[in-house]
Amino acid sequence: VCDTLNNKIWIATNSGLRTYDPTNGLVTISNGLTSGSCAALSISTNGQVIICSMTTGKTNVSVDGGASFTNVSGGSPGQIEVASSRVEYAISHEKGTNGNYYVYAVCGSTLHLQGVWKSTDNGLTWIEIAPAGNGSPGSFSPFSHSTTSGQAWYDMIISVERGNPERIFLGGIDCYSWCTTCNWSQVSQWFYAPTNPQYVHADIHDMVWDKDGRLYIGNDGGIAFSDDGGESFVPANRGYNVTQFYSVGYSAHGDVIGGAQDNGTNANYHDNATYRSHDEVGGGDGFSSAISFINRNLLFSSVYNGGVYR
Repeated sequence: VCDTLNNKIWIATNSGLRTYDPTNGLVTISNGLTSGSCAALSISTNGQVIICSMTTGKTNVSVDGGASFTNVSGGSPGQIEVASSRVEYAISHEKGTNGNYYVYAVCGSTLHLQGVWKSTDNGLTWIEIAPAGNGSPGSFSPFSHSTTSGQAWYDMIISVERGNPERIFLGGIDCYSWCTTCNWSQVSQWFYAPTNPQYVHADIHDMVWDKDGRLYIGNDGGIAFSDDGGESFVPANRGYNVTQFYSVGYSAHGDVIGGAQDNGTNANYHDNATYRSHDEVGGGDGFSSAISFINRNLLFSSVYNGGVYR
């Protein structure tokens, strides 16, 4: 993470938290954070508030630019829960009305939500704003399909709205928002048509705000953006060719078919608006696929767990 104000780079490594000084090329080991790997890291815009998680799942906070760190994890009031598998942090872009940065954290087990936490004093004391959820009916479970199926290990991210330290976005299978004066609400649906303003492809991995307050979302389908604070979204993948194909097949006529990571099985008869445009003929994760050399309209596709379709 770049700290441009203080001209240094913070590096989360398997050997702890390090800093790199580009002026002299020196790498420095951070005080007290050398045991195990640093798994998550976030830094305030002025470089003074630094929050990170080590292998143990404990949260460490510095309010003096990294000169010292305090462990703020545990079971006592005002502490953040120790993450059993994974934790992600977000620090507000601006200071709140109390003159401090607001810091947020989402903790997850391998499968499910452990809780979402908020601090209004630079990360030193915490309150829970979302309890654990395991996919059971009525529970807030952004990473879970059911009580036995979840993917917090895979898609989990949290971000603070630019210009509003009181509002956050949480990414899992879909996108959710929360603010101090409102409850959790789901703001996207992966199964909608891409033309629907609430569509964002499933599995959210990153959220980035530009200087004009536009939110960019990185997901298994590429990139989506919102320029109205998450009220609506637009896919932004035209000309952005990064789809990961596991396999491809072709016909005697030059038609092609491919199975793509979380982007289904796609066939291309080269009769769409452009030669790069495909028709999705299967959903989920597309794997091995083929087109018949005898009948070009005869397609085969496969998906996870051994499903094969004709």
